[in-house]
Amino acid sequence: MDKANGGNSEPGNPLTQGQDDDLVQFNLSVTAPETYYSDKVELAHFRDLTRLRVWGQRNRTNLILTDAPGYYSKKWTPGYQTTPIYVEGRAASSGYQSTDPFLRWQYWGDNSYALGGWNSDFWVTVVHVDMDMDGVKDEAPGDPLGVTEETIPGGFIPLGGMKALTIKKVAGTTTQPDVTLSWTGSKIEVWDGGTKLTSGKVYHDSELPKTVSVKGIAPGSSVRDTEITLQCTLGGQTFHDTIKLTVVKVSLDVEGVPENQEENPGLYINVNWDDDDGDGWEPNDTPPNGTYTGDKGDPYVYDPVKAPLGDDDLRFVGINIEPSGLTGSVQLTYSGGIAVWETMTKKLLSGESSYVASGAQFAAASLPTVVYVEGVSGSLVFRNGELKATYSLCPATDLAKVTVFEVNLAGFFAYGDQHEDDSVKQSQSPRYGSSDKNGMISWDDANADGQKGDNDVNCIFFHNCMECQGTVEPTRVTDQVQFDIKRDKWLRTWYITGDGWQLLTEHVPWASDDANSVTDEDLSPSATDHIYSVDGPGAYSRDGTVLNYYARIDDFREYVLVQIGGTWYQCSDFYKWHDKMSLKPKQGGLRYSRSSRPDS
Repeated sequence: MDKANGGNSEPGNPLTQGQDDDLVQFNLSVTAPETYYSDKVELAHFRDLTRLRVWGQRNRTNLILTDAPGYYSKKWTPGYQTTPIYVEGRAASSGYQSTDPFLRWQYWGDNSYALGGWNSDFWVTVVHVDMDMDGVKDEAPGDPLGVTEETIPGGFIPLGGMKALTIKKVAGTTTQPDVTLSWTGSKIEVWDGGTKLTSGKVYHDSELPKTVSVKGIAPGSSVRDTEITLQCTLGGQTFHDTIKLTVVKVSLDVEGVPENQEENPGLYINVNWDDDDGDGWEPNDTPPNGTYTGDKGDPYVYDPVKAPLGDDDLRFVGINIEPSGLTGSVQLTYSGGIAVWETMTKKLLSGESSYVASGAQFAAASLPTVVYVEGVSGSLVFRNGELKATYSLCPATDLAKVTVFEVNLAGFFAYGDQHEDDSVKQSQSPRYGSSDKNGMISWDDANADGQKGDNDVNCIFFHNCMECQGTVEPTRVTDQVQFDIKRDKWLRTWYITGDGWQLLTEHVPWASDDANSVTDEDLSPSATDHIYSVDGPGAYSRDGTVLNYYARIDDFREYVLVQIGGTWYQCSDFYKWHDKMSLKPKQGGLRYSRSSRPDS
């Protein structure tokens, strides 16, 4: 038996294109004239059985001698020819021939008896060059043949992240060789403390073990496209350990938000209070009936005319991972007043809900994909909501912060008796062109001097006053977004002539009662996070027209819009209130005074 390519081996290194250049080839020749193809040869290894395996093929097939206890020898028919066998190191040698394993063989003529006894002791030194990376399982006896986690699937490093790499002393030899650390490509950097290394760094035995840091600086172009190799040379042979790496980038592509602003300021979104598909009022919006549910509570938002694409208050978020071809999955988690959907209509084509629960897993092979984010409750502070995508095989993540805007409306005079005329003023915007004061009940003011107690013989204007206060979420909004308070009106008026009560005005259906003027609004949030609007619906006398009794009923609904990225979105529920007024004629019928009932 002759050594074909050296007497040293390495333990447990991986296959390379179906072949393994770490195995040592021996040639076994049976040349006796009486040898026949049926004759047997017995091969055995002695001492420590765990250090060696012997194969009939270089690609680790046709196992001849295993490292399992009790299987130290095997008879087989090599044929009348020179037969190569391949020796694999399974564990590092002690470095001393007196304790290391060796191979012997003997010839068994007709398979019934041995001829000539054991021949040819061959010692095999198993050299182990080794480096370990955090989170990557090293090779070990019992692993699948030819496969280690250092190469399949290899190591994964998040873009911008770092992993520790430990370089060990060479085992199996007493010569204390130097080792060389090298790597391929431009996807990683290797740091020794504060020093950035270059590929080909040599470490002397006295410096080992040594821990360095590997940093991912660019996403892989393909899976395992970066290799880190540690090697040494002994007796003209090269021994090595290789770790294949993939630098992983997980990304969230948030609608309207540049990548470098995903955490600050992050995504601004409104609570989804509008009604894109027109089904929000039940049974209808005719006052005083109707219960309103915004789209945030609508499980299906679609109308072929009004909302053919679904809900336009949802914002898309793309989820992606690089490089392509990765296994594992990406988990999406979220919190802070938002919901996530697979579709803009909130339903799948099957009719099932497209809701995506926090913690949902997306197979890496299915990416990229898109989900849609909806605001469902206001943020208490800026950026208290978040979306986070995390890869399952390494801590590659991307994070986007979310702020959800909502305004809660309330009316000061909505319940019980109205306040006195001198109620405290709540904001700084008097109603233009009348005696109304923001936050105060109006009174009939003949000379428009803002004072009570005037002689009202010639009074023209009559008003009731309602002030709405909006509480803004999040707190401390300054100029990040703009607000606008809108008002819709449904008006009916009646009067009495000689023919009895007649309908004077019917304002149907709901129509805007907002003149796009800020004279009746205070839209800059106060120190207590409030905005205000005031309205004074009423009537005035018409000189030259002789009327009898006059009555009116106004129904109003107020709501708030927020401007985000140049687009206005509804961010409040509707606040409904109504106004009633009755007037009676004074002497001559050309002036009025208030009346508690139309017929009083």
